[in-house]
Amino acid sequence: MTGWRVERPTALAYFASLVADEPGISLLEAAIAIAQDDHPQLDPTEVITQIDELGQRLKRRIPADAVALQRLRFLNRFFFHELGFKGNGPVSPNRGAP
Repeated sequence: MTGWRVERPTALAYFASLVADEPGISLLEAAIAIAQDDHPQLDPTEVITQIDELGQRLKRRIPADAVALQRLRFLNRFFFHELGFKGNGPVSPNRGAP
């Protein structure tokens, strides 16, 4: 018996499959598919797991009765101060140009 070889779809093919027949596509999966265009090694399952874990961490920290401004402060502190998120920096006008 010859071995089976399963090829990973391209990022654009994966994105197309997400939006083809699904009226309510997952925004997260769509964002991952787009990110795979620049980062083809990105594993969607791993990314979803990591984001779920971040969500659980946040859920434990934000009081259920927190008002919108308090929630925003928790989010800001968590993502920017604790995790070190930041912008990608200036975008070149030629980015993505052939």
